[in-house]
Amino acid sequence: MKLVSKQEFETKALTSLSSMYDALDNLEVLQLSSLNANKTVIFSVDLNNGFAKEGAMCSPRIYDLIEDTVTLFKKAQQVGIKMFAYTDSHSKDALEFKSYPVHCLKEEEESKVVDEIKPYLHQVIGKESTNGFHAKNPLELVNSEVDTFIVTGDCTDICIYQFALTLVTYLNQIKRQARVIVPLNVVDTFDAVGHDSDLYNVVFVHSMINNGVVVVKEIV
Repeated sequence: MKLVSKQEFETKALTSLSSMYDALDNLEVLQLSSLNANKTVIFSVDLNNGFAKEGAMCSPRIYDLIEDTVTLFKKAQQVGIKMFAYTDSHSKDALEFKSYPVHCLKEEEESKVVDEIKPYLHQVIGKESTNGFHAKNPLELVNSEVDTFIVTGDCTDICIYQFALTLVTYLNQIKRQARVIVPLNVVDTFDAVGHDSDLYNVVFVHSMINNGVVVVKEIV
């Protein structure tokens, strides 16, 4: 790629970001009752202690996901929708630690999903990489009739993005008609130097939409 001038980049970026923001601001709310519970499954990605409550990768923005996630999970459980969780569960020599601080070591509290969502989970799958799909193909966890995959958790631009797009592209590859849905109110990312959460959320959610993920404001 070729870098344009900084001034040109900033001008174009502001226009693009404004358009992206407007698109997300006008997303629809999805009614849970519109889904077939027998053909729907929910995945929680990395809503664990290491990202929500303690440790080097902990963020208050992730902690704030818990309440809305529990609300969704309660409603889903009442209609018989199964829920699964992927969570970082790293060995001490994890290759991921070349890119990120040490976090969520196996058998330690950080790697465990937060207590608030445990009662709703059918199964928890540990993972060594940011992409849970590589730890366990989600299609192996559900019956062949499932056509709606709801993805929740963190981080929007890393684990959620990778999992959702891998699932969409895999479904395309095997020609299986299904929807991958991401509700905005139950995903988020962290703030850090050079990583503005609001910016990354908008850019990566917009990219998900462009690549076939169905993004909704929330599921009620």
